[in-house]
Amino acid sequence: MCNKAAQKSNSPQGTVQTVSKALALLELFTTDVEWLGVREIGRILDINSATVHNLLRTLASSGFVEQHPETRKYRLGLALVRLAGTKLAQLDLVKVCSPHMKALMEKTGETVTLSVLHGSELLYLAKNESTEPMRVASRVGGSAPLHCSANGKALLAFIEEAQLSQLLSQPLKRFTSETIVDS
Repeated sequence: MCNKAAQKSNSPQGTVQTVSKALALLELFTTDVEWLGVREIGRILDINSATVHNLLRTLASSGFVEQHPETRKYRLGLALVRLAGTKLAQLDLVKVCSPHMKALMEKTGETVTLSVLHGSELLYLAKNESTEPMRVASRVGGSAPLHCSANGKALLAFIEEAQLSQLLSQPLKRFTSETIVDS
């Protein structure tokens, strides 16, 4: 997580460095890392604390991050939920697939998810949850590795050979003893 975000703070040519740093900062927060302090963010992104503080103050003024009143640490703000909701509403794919997903879930009794390839991961766009006690754990907006999820394997089966080679060029992480890591 940390290296990915730190690499992104080095802006490619033609981008605004401050915006790139702010986006890298936002990407530090995950389901496992809810709260971060100014010095911690600065260390991870390799930027000075004054810059981090200014970025956080700007993001907080628009609700993209919020500060804990006691610890003074930051976490993602609700303005991101509004943006994500807007984006999901704009996706024709979700609109078109929703009734089919509902019908499939009702017919099978199983959870049905809609996902797309986003970078080198699977990104969940929509979900119809089963009422069965045993079901696949996923969340809209969440991601998963391609090589160890059913949706990811389905996507890998139908992408172009060049893209497949690129996606499988890095070593695959083993999550369980049953994870297939040989391409």
